[in-house]
Amino acid sequence: PATGGPSPLVLVVHGGSWARGSRKDFAGLNHLLVERGWAVASLDYRLAPQHRFPAASEDLDRAYDWLMEHSHELKIETSRVAWLGRSAGAHLALLQAYQRRPSRAAVAFYPPTDLLWSYQHPSNPRVLDSCAAIRDFLGGSPQEQPEAYQQSSPLVQGRPVPTLMLHGLRGGLVYPEQSRRLAQRLEAEGVAHELLEIPWANHGCDIHLAGPSGQLTTLAVLRFLERWL
Repeated sequence: PATGGPSPLVLVVHGGSWARGSRKDFAGLNHLLVERGWAVASLDYRLAPQHRFPAASEDLDRAYDWLMEHSHELKIETSRVAWLGRSAGAHLALLQAYQRRPSRAAVAFYPPTDLLWSYQHPSNPRVLDSCAAIRDFLGGSPQEQPEAYQQSSPLVQGRPVPTLMLHGLRGGLVYPEQSRRLAQRLEAEGVAHELLEIPWANHGCDIHLAGPSGQLTTLAVLRFLERWL
């Protein structure tokens, strides 16, 4: 941000079924957050199937550590950090916030939160072979890699932080039940959370900030970060 700093930090993790995408995807929200006074770090990570879990998480660890080590020159307030991700990136962001690196909050757009449930409830194969994507990411089926399915699921891992979940009810790639089940866990553990469900919205509904879904999700994200950062 153009402010003198130090500024709270939002770490952004891209989606792409753990196998594609880059830190340059969907930068509109990143620029808006900077305009509002948050520092933003948009991160890359090694992709499946060449690099399987936990390679992506290890790369996000390294990015976080580098930012903390250079926080003075980057004018980052290290005690005010949140993770934000979309789809597979939301899954990774939740793992980081809950389990791997200190965070105040997490923002998850249409996140897969339980990879075993995801495997048992695949997406429309005409859109994506989600079971193949999960096997590529974790190195096999639930029978072949049971520990990986457990260790990679934010629904059952770590200590949750305040979380905003955003999910379109027409999302056929990651079903809304994924966010609802995480919300149930957070409710049971007394962790602050918000779940915004948009009846008409599909996967990726937030990409165009000026669209109806983009306006709703952006407002929700801004209000959430203002509260927790």
